[in-house]
Amino acid sequence: MLIVAFIAQAVLVIGALVLSARVTIRTRSIAKGALCLYGLSVLWALLFAVAVPQVLPAVMEVEEGEIDVVFPTHVRVVPMLALAWIPALLFASLVHLVCTVAGDPDMRTAAGGLKRSLVTLCVGLAQALRRGLTPARDKPYPKWVGVIFGLVLAGSAHFLSGRKRAGLAWYVSIFGCGLLATGLIVLPGSWAFFASVAFMLSSLGLSVIVLVKSYRPVPRIGCHGWMGLILLAVCLNAGIKSAIRLAVHPFRISASAMEPTICGMRTEVIDRDERPTTGLLARLLWGRRYVHWEAATSGTLRGPHHNQRTWPLLGYTVGSDAEWLPLSAERHLELGQWVATGDLLFSGYVVSGDRVMVEKLSYTFRGPRRGEIVVFRTDGIQGLDAGEFYVKRVVGLPGERVQIDPPHLVIDGQRITEPPIFARIASQEEGYSGFQLVGDSQRPTFLDTLESEVVLGEDEYFVLGDNSENSYDSRMWGPVPRKNIVGRVTRIYWPLDRVGALEGKW
Repeated sequence: MLIVAFIAQAVLVIGALVLSARVTIRTRSIAKGALCLYGLSVLWALLFAVAVPQVLPAVMEVEEGEIDVVFPTHVRVVPMLALAWIPALLFASLVHLVCTVAGDPDMRTAAGGLKRSLVTLCVGLAQALRRGLTPARDKPYPKWVGVIFGLVLAGSAHFLSGRKRAGLAWYVSIFGCGLLATGLIVLPGSWAFFASVAFMLSSLGLSVIVLVKSYRPVPRIGCHGWMGLILLAVCLNAGIKSAIRLAVHPFRISASAMEPTICGMRTEVIDRDERPTTGLLARLLWGRRYVHWEAATSGTLRGPHHNQRTWPLLGYTVGSDAEWLPLSAERHLELGQWVATGDLLFSGYVVSGDRVMVEKLSYTFRGPRRGEIVVFRTDGIQGLDAGEFYVKRVVGLPGERVQIDPPHLVIDGQRITEPPIFARIASQEEGYSGFQLVGDSQRPTFLDTLESEVVLGEDEYFVLGDNSENSYDSRMWGPVPRKNIVGRVTRIYWPLDRVGALEGKW
């Protein structure tokens, strides 16, 4: 897999350079050669940094950890679009220079060839800039250019062609549907989710319609006009995204500290006779992919191997054969055991962690309430690495005394049963293990005996994970300051079969 991926990318890059050089030599045009290389570079970014890493795990059952190594997932398409023209122009200029010098029979005139090449480049750029600054305003752009206007900024083709009200109406309609979709998706309840999806689909539908209607002649606006339009579109999009981020933020759950309320990446073992569900649809809708790992070579089962990029996936190897599995994976064979070719090491589903929406606006007007699930920053909390985000449930409020009497939570000497989720956790049913003490630990802890208690300050909150057996929470490192709390988790929005999983659990 690794070798094939590198070869495919190398073939595309080399092919792009060769094709760009042929275009430059045949047309004697630096601009055409650079445009050819630029387009192929963008194609490489879209293919190997966006499309393939998304589709490959579903159609070929390739692990995410392996994808991070094989494909340049660090490439961002927007910076690629903005900067790829620079090396493309330099390469085309170099090819043009070499072609000019090599075509001169008298090598003593190489300096003249270099001079002519540079002069040609400068004159071409100057002419292109002059044409952009002084356009023929009496002749409109071809109709297809109007579609580009619509892609840059919805409704701009209508606005510039004289239909200003229609252009503004299209933009406000698309923006309004998107804003309503964002506002509804953070509200609890299935009705809000489906209403959000409806508005989101409406926004996409309106975007397609406005592109179709943007196929119209638009007056020429010149280089300055294009620059202004692009700047306006960037500023509007950045402003809208910043405003939305002030109220709503999505997060991905990878750990199992909040299970079974919120699930991280996990595995589901199936019977050997059960027919597994595979394919792209199962991965896109439910985040499930089937893994059937049979040893391709003989050797000793070794592992687990992990790093920050692949967490919470662990790597296991048999010789040169490797597989990445979540923490919860149950292997058929033990580590260190000899494995023969064809032995079954693991079979089952690998399920992606929940994606949640965090609503941040409420805490501007009030403080967190008991039972709410919150996201907070780890900065300044002793015992936690800075720069990370944790998801836990608020159990203790400022000024309270917090204790644990397994399986119950005790606040100011009283067992807590409200909201109802606390009674459900204490029941030790439906997958919950109840509120537990830390137990034996080599590090200092806050709640490790029945007599232990924590008295919270004026701006401190005590937070616990719903999975007491696998949660690193305030029992170990203490309260969370109010300033660290980002917002409350209100919804699981993906996988689709988990959309309503939070209802009645806060």
